[in-house]
Amino acid sequence: MIAVNAQDRSYGRTFTLLHELAHVALGESVYEDDLEHVNRLPAPNRATETFCNKVAAAVLMPRDALLAEPVLSGAGPESTYSDETIAHLAQRYGASREALLIRVADLGRADQDFVAEKRAEFARIRAAQPIMKETQAGFPPHHTMIVSHLGRGFARLVLEAYNSRRLTLSTAAAYLGAQAQMIPKIERAAFNGGADL
Repeated sequence: MIAVNAQDRSYGRTFTLLHELAHVALGESVYEDDLEHVNRLPAPNRATETFCNKVAAAVLMPRDALLAEPVLSGAGPESTYSDETIAHLAQRYGASREALLIRVADLGRADQDFVAEKRAEFARIRAAQPIMKETQAGFPPHHTMIVSHLGRGFARLVLEAYNSRRLTLSTAAAYLGAQAQMIPKIERAAFNGGADL
């Protein structure tokens, strides 16, 4: 099973999905801890993470297609790019600006120092952005997301089993991937005919 954070940007979710699929293809069982930086991992794990990143990048940004881009076709290892060019190519390939730059550098079409500077700039921008609550960011409430992701039928099945005492509250919450106190809100979203979905 691969899980991605619904609050990540869609490009980040796609990259993560492909990265984790590479782990699955390698036959690995991985638990991702966002707090553990890749550089702190043992060398073999770092190598695997790098490989999985390269697989995800190659799927999102195929070598031949990327190198056929007019702006990249004549570029070399000392090349730099405008923010507009980076954003345009990233959007075209459904990747983040950072993933695009790393891929272009790996293909020998970008200056490594330039890429490092841009990555640091992107990190500063991310760090300066306030963390928004789901409702501020335009996301539906969490209970609505749960019903949407699991499907109304499954949510109703679990809730009916809970209400008929065939499941305990903690078991029902576990099936729904929610905290127990959220069950009433999930129930309203699952049985109200779709007003919350």
